[in-house]
Amino acid sequence: MNVEEAYKRKLVSIEEALSKIKSNDTVVVALGPSQPPGLLSNLHLIKDKVENVKLITCLLLKEYEFYRFVDKENAPFKMESWYLGSFERDLYKKEKITYIPNNLHAAGTDKIDSEKIDVFIGTGTPVDEKGFLSLSLSLVYEKEMIEKAKTVIIEINENLPRTFGDTQLNIEYVDYFVEYNSPLLEFPSIEPTEVEKRIGENISELIEDGSTLQLGIGGIPNAITKFLVDKRDLGIHTEML
Repeated sequence: MNVEEAYKRKLVSIEEALSKIKSNDTVVVALGPSQPPGLLSNLHLIKDKVENVKLITCLLLKEYEFYRFVDKENAPFKMESWYLGSFERDLYKKEKITYIPNNLHAAGTDKIDSEKIDVFIGTGTPVDEKGFLSLSLSLVYEKEMIEKAKTVIIEINENLPRTFGDTQLNIEYVDYFVEYNSPLLEFPSIEPTEVEKRIGENISELIEDGSTLQLGIGGIPNAITKFLVDKRDLGIHTEML
């Protein structure tokens, strides 16, 4: 069987892919910009068919309908977040979801050691002629989850950039493909408050020329960068670009 035939045998509709999620399943969602918007935008459609599905998320970047059906008890979906984006933070403030503090580099292995993973959903580039796709924008815990999950569903998006190294994944590790082309998800720029600007200015005075920086997400990191224009030879240790 050639690559094209193997791919087509695993290609299903979004509705069919979501039907593979069953009551009491633990479903891991790829991090941040690697989350599958097609699958997540339709997840609410199975709300009357499942109970107690645990969603493990990390930095969701879009408003999804299924948020309305998330709660800690008596709901089709429960949610456990490893990193609170703005949407998850709103749910957390309403006491709808659980936040799990963690060392992100070890979050995947810690979860695998403590709990079964039923389904992984993420995104990938189109498959090449050798049968490989690229996981593209995140490789924090995705590969570990793919290796351990009982069912792996990958949403193919032709707009994703092809990255190399360990992001390469052969189609043999994927149970189902769906296709959903959408613009890349981005973290919205946050305008610093006046207090954050003052904090950023104070911090910038501690940064010497030639320093290497690692900047996080939010108003304070954004404020710091505004006061670095006169610094020289700064290095960047990237977390997100």
